[in-house]
Amino acid sequence: MNHEHIRSYLEKAGHDAELTAGASTLTVAFEVGKRRIVLDHSFPDDLLRLPVFRLARGYSGKLAHVGVEGTGEPSEVCIADPASTAVNTDRPEQVYLETVRQHIDLLTRLIEDPEYNRAEQLREFGAHWEILCRNPEGGVNDLFVTWDAHKVQALQVKQPRGAEGADILKTHIAVENAQRPASVCGAADWDHRQVVGKALGVPLSGVEPPPATCEQLVPWYFDAVGRADPSGRHECRRLRKRRGRDYWLVFSAPVPDGKVFFAIRWHSRSAGRLPASEVEAGAGSWTAIPYRVRSLSRESLVPRGGGSLGLARKSVLIIGCGSVGSELALRLGSAGVGRLTVSDPEAFSEENLYRHVLSVGDIGWSKAQALTREIALRHPWADVTPWRKRLEDLRDPAVLQSFDLVVVAVGSPTVERVFAEFCRQEALGVPVLNSWLES
Repeated sequence: MNHEHIRSYLEKAGHDAELTAGASTLTVAFEVGKRRIVLDHSFPDDLLRLPVFRLARGYSGKLAHVGVEGTGEPSEVCIADPASTAVNTDRPEQVYLETVRQHIDLLTRLIEDPEYNRAEQLREFGAHWEILCRNPEGGVNDLFVTWDAHKVQALQVKQPRGAEGADILKTHIAVENAQRPASVCGAADWDHRQVVGKALGVPLSGVEPPPATCEQLVPWYFDAVGRADPSGRHECRRLRKRRGRDYWLVFSAPVPDGKVFFAIRWHSRSAGRLPASEVEAGAGSWTAIPYRVRSLSRESLVPRGGGSLGLARKSVLIIGCGSVGSELALRLGSAGVGRLTVSDPEAFSEENLYRHVLSVGDIGWSKAQALTREIALRHPWADVTPWRKRLEDLRDPAVLQSFDLVVVAVGSPTVERVFAEFCRQEALGVPVLNSWLES
């Protein structure tokens, strides 16, 4: 790239652009009110993605779409995912011109419109919270959570199993005391972990954008706790009555794009009571540590995959757990269906491997049982029941009418016709979907 040509092109378009550091850095200055804002950019060897500019000077407050350094100072500005946006490598000067325009438009609006800035900070709450959660080792303080955030809930937190293996083994995990998903607990080796502290899941009515630094976390935390409903505040007061060295508060709060989860761990070298105010926090030896929540709940994961939380109360019977039935069962689970019953009398064999969702480790198991385990591992919020019944054995109105949908995937036209005739004669009123695979 010709750096001077790019600078000159920007200047001709009316921008205040300079080259510094031996022409390896591009700076662009512009005015917002009485502020002189300066952006800088280090030229890459190849223009393979959108140019990334840093907010170098002119504004020290917190802005949406602007990362922060460990000191809380602004850093890179994000206008899009640099790697996922196509760029015209034949005309880099045009790429830089359009990118500079977008940076100036975005930063001008954020600085001039505080309400827009606040709304955008809430929209990207998770990204800013993750920055707070970075630890000295270069990683992020993580906490896996199964809580669905419908109500205030006592949780149990256990420490990592070790430093090797899957993330769920290397990370703290919080599970509801009242309901522990078997698939999650099995994957996390729950029974062989040690409990670390007392925990509570608290829904909030709202939340402010995350603070820029951990030094500002304590007052921000007490403002957040004040947004809990009466039951949440009551449970927090109850939690303070129990002395300990570790307290975990897991929160959920509405933001413009849905709901966010985040956690704060209060840690002390000696046992004490959970601080109830900034004064108590400052007077004791307590440290507030932010954690990124990696949610395993229906509330968090189903909408991300395009599913619907409204399907949580729906019940579907899938008859036939072959290549079609198993795939449909998994997709219904990811869609958010709350109760699945899968039925197949056969065992899984090596001959099924090439076209099935199950694997070598499932050979010899009942297809229905193995599929139940697979669904539970992928969609821990789903309630799955395995049956070993044939389609002809399920001609029972009382059984079929307990479901919202029946899916037939047995690949036997004769039996399917007999079953369809039975459904018509009984006038079941339950939708029956027949499916098959053609090659």
